[in-house]
Amino acid sequence: MVKVQPTTDHDGVAAAAPSDLAEAAEAPAPACTQEHESDGTDKAPSRRSLVLKGHTRAVECLVVLDGGRLASGSRDKSIIVWNLADGKQLAKLEGHEGSVLCLAALPGGRLVSGSADESIIIWSLADEKQLAKLEGHTDEVQCLAALDGDRLA
Repeated sequence: MVKVQPTTDHDGVAAAAPSDLAEAAEAPAPACTQEHESDGTDKAPSRRSLVLKGHTRAVECLVVLDGGRLASGSRDKSIIVWNLADGKQLAKLEGHEGSVLCLAALPGGRLVSGSADESIIIWSLADEKQLAKLEGHTDEVQCLAALDGDRLA
């Protein structure tokens, strides 16, 4: 479980994540903490929280990927792919000139990002490269949806 709480960004604008989530860690901290401990008699599932540190500005969007991974998009113009088992950063994708506002997962190990720079980028997660950059919007791209097959809305 990843906890995200509303807060404000450095310029006082409402943001999707606490500022300490967006700041690099000053000192090493455990990636996982146990929230529920079972004595073996209850049926409640064990839950872990991960604090993922790597972005330098507020996190705007998240998408769950296959293989136990999560991608986060940020006002720092980057996307970070995380391993949910241990909270480690697997990749950092950079290519937008504005905040990353939305993400969607596509089949075939691809990720799509929309940005305040009015573009959409399709990424290959296998080699961490841009497959295509779609330009032509006249305002920021705030929402993406992966449809059946390879279609995107």
